[in-house]
Amino acid sequence: YTIGLIASAIIAIVGAFVLNNQTSKIAHEWVPAIELAEEMNYLTSEYRLKQFGHVISSTEEQFSTYEKELDEISARIDEVAEEYVATITSEEDRKLYDESIRLWEEYKAATGEEFYLLSRNMQLDGANAILLGKARTAFEDFQVIYDQLVAFNVEGTESSATMAQVVFAVVLISVIATAVFCILLGLNISKIVTNNIVDPTMQLVEAAAGLRRGDLKASSVLTYEADDEIADLVRNTK
Repeated sequence: YTIGLIASAIIAIVGAFVLNNQTSKIAHEWVPAIELAEEMNYLTSEYRLKQFGHVISSTEEQFSTYEKELDEISARIDEVAEEYVATITSEEDRKLYDESIRLWEEYKAATGEEFYLLSRNMQLDGANAILLGKARTAFEDFQVIYDQLVAFNVEGTESSATMAQVVFAVVLISVIATAVFCILLGLNISKIVTNNIVDPTMQLVEAAAGLRRGDLKASSVLTYEADDEIADLVRNTK
């Protein structure tokens, strides 16, 4: 009985630790990583759209506005990338992240000084050729990698959630099994007490009452037989 309770307690404690660990991973690693990866994907798409906006601009004010917005987006992308590093949990995650940064730098290099010079000089064919040529390939490759980053973290979230569910089920089954064991044990103990203490005691009480009434056959109710003190008392009463 005691061993069963101790085993159940150990399982519950270990289960609680594992549940806490998995939920902590989901809350502090997987979900933030998904959010950051999706934000990065959004920001880079916004960056590219602003570059197309720059190409179709025609005034200094418009060029300056787009360039300011592009600088702000680029700064936020760097911040998000730095935040993502803190969520990296494995070598595979690190490789995907490093590859995404490499492709993003490749994209920015492809749409660097030459692109903005062509755009400001309203050489639309040349600027669009850059955006729709090598830069487009780098951007599409970059998006593929970031889709993989999101998928990696979604898979991690699902894995942690599954682990938490399994552990919860094990703990629940353990608690139920222990409860059933305790109930059955209690019933058996109750039966033993009833058969070996309560019943013979009631027989003695009934026999004693009959003898007090002068019924010499009252001892016939004493049927309890065993190798204990109560049985000795029954035999002596007979």
